[in-house]
Amino acid sequence: MDEQLKSYTKTLGERIKAARKQRGISNKKLIIDYGIHDSQWRRYERGGGISFASLLRIASVLDMTPSDLLQGIPLPDWKEPTVLRETKEVPRSPRPSELAKRQLQVDRET
Repeated sequence: MDEQLKSYTKTLGERIKAARKQRGISNKKLIIDYGIHDSQWRRYERGGGISFASLLRIASVLDMTPSDLLQGIPLPDWKEPTVLRETKEVPRSPRPSELAKRQLQVDRET
């Protein structure tokens, strides 16, 4: 993970943890009342990756909005593209319209 993104998610995790403690929500309450497993919540608080759906759920549990959680955290500077993982380029198959055009050319030539 990019260092700037790590810093961003770590700051977000610290903010989530502070909001949970401020509201007096225990780990046991997270499991019983909200169905969020303790290990999952700890991952959020440590700055692990958080999907948008999870961010919405976290904000709801904390009685906040996602913008409340994100406000003031400087965004990573992604002027240069960040490669999350290397992938091999796979040649794509021709579209049906391309195949039809090729067949039409063959038909005209014969």
